Amino acid sequence: MKYTFYFLPCYCIFLLTAYLLIAASISAETPSFLNVGSLRFGVFGYTGSSKRIGWSFPTELADGALNGHFFRRLTPALVLIPLSAALAGAAALSGTIGMVFLPMWEILHQRSPLGSFAATGIILMAAFSLLAFPIALVAWILEMILFGVARQRLRSHGVDAAWGNANWMVLGALFTLLVGLATFAFAVALSMVCDGCCGSDRDLEPGVTIIDNAVNGPPDVFTVRLEDNGQIVTTRRNGPVDGGDDPKAQDDGSSKGDRKSTDSSDSTVVDCGYTKG
Repeated sequence: MKYTFYFLPCYCIFLLTAYLLIAASISAETPSFLNVGSLRFGVFGYTGSSKRIGWSFPTELADGALNGHFFRRLTPALVLIPLSAALAGAAALSGTIGMVFLPMWEILHQRSPLGSFAATGIILMAAFSLLAFPIALVAWILEMILFGVARQRLRSHGVDAAWGNANWMVLGALFTLLVGLATFAFAVALSMVCDGCCGSDRDLEPGVTIIDNAVNGPPDVFTVRLEDNGQIVTTRRNGPVDGGDDPKAQDDGSSKGDRKSTDSSDSTVVDCGYTKG
């Protein structure tokens, strides 16, 4: 189950990212980006306005500059937040599929076709998150410019305007996206390093399970269990552990891909189809 534990942290982080971005974009009012008295400004409008992509500030509050051509172009750009939320949601969904099949794949001795579903889900999780990050970053910069200027101009006219919590939710989503991508890269690197140093049973023949590798011995020596008869033997790839003198067993093991077990005076030879690394 080591791969499941490697990728579980980044999956949980991407779930949190999806929650933050979806929560910041599903409503026009709550969570809000700007609070002016009882008015709450969100992605698709403000309190009492019709919900749409692209909107104008209330004429009783805004001056000509806030409802000018430049700022009216910025409000449609807020749709980038729901777009990044959709990508984050797709990443969470893909990750869920991957994390469902990944432990099943490991339990079935990593020879099951479920591995392709697990790998696809985890790769898509990282790909969707990687796409969501620049979109969310641009969206956060644009909304900070829009609502920051609006807040400053309203406050200069004596209107009480304050930041809403959605600004910090998008910022938090950016942070979790970065952390999640870094954690994913670390999980991939850890998997590769662990496979290279400790070996992996991905290429074992069906019915062979690695129990442990020789900690103080050669790195290609393993203790395995044969499922058909429950026998536990010590083995290395295509040869006896102690250099036994059964050349026929070694020749047969190197020329055939099937699993076999042969007793010799020194050790038991098992060709389990293992290729280190």
